[in-house]
Amino acid sequence: DPVEYPGMAHFCEHMLFMGTEKYPDVSEFSVLVADGKGERNAYTAPDRTVYTFSAQEDLFLHLVDRFAHFFIDPLFNASQVARELHAVDQEHAKNLEHDGRRRYMVFKELGNPHHPHHHFSAGNAKTLANIPSEALRNWHQKYYGAQQMRVVLYSSLPLETLPNLRGEPARPA
Repeated sequence: DPVEYPGMAHFCEHMLFMGTEKYPDVSEFSVLVADGKGERNAYTAPDRTVYTFSAQEDLFLHLVDRFAHFFIDPLFNASQVARELHAVDQEHAKNLEHDGRRRYMVFKELGNPHHPHHHFSAGNAKTLANIPSEALRNWHQKYYGAQQMRVVLYSSLPLETLPNLRGEPARPA
């Protein structure tokens, strides 16, 4: 996180689910995952952000393309910022009552004040409300490059099918 915007990594995690240039519909990915009897989730840790999804085989390749576009061309749509600010703020408020999170916050507070881990990293409405959209875009561009990322595909599809993901996957029926 930049010092001036505590929680930016977590906020970016939320914003990536809010549509892409290729797939601008905000809810479509979640609906398709649910239709495919799957799940989606993400979390931001001190040193990484992890995104996951699962779905039945017939939707998998199509969803991989949609998922990849979270990292290629996210919209960071201003109309979604307030919604996700509220979601991050609610998540932070919920965690205030969670004993495990309380222990974690004490651990952070007792750590070296000059180490990045010491900083508030979850974000809330106060720390995130004034992030300029350009700062979020620049942060995403800097930290969401192929050099910093790892992808793991786990599928029952034939192995020779998976390397061909650079092409346009078939649309679901």
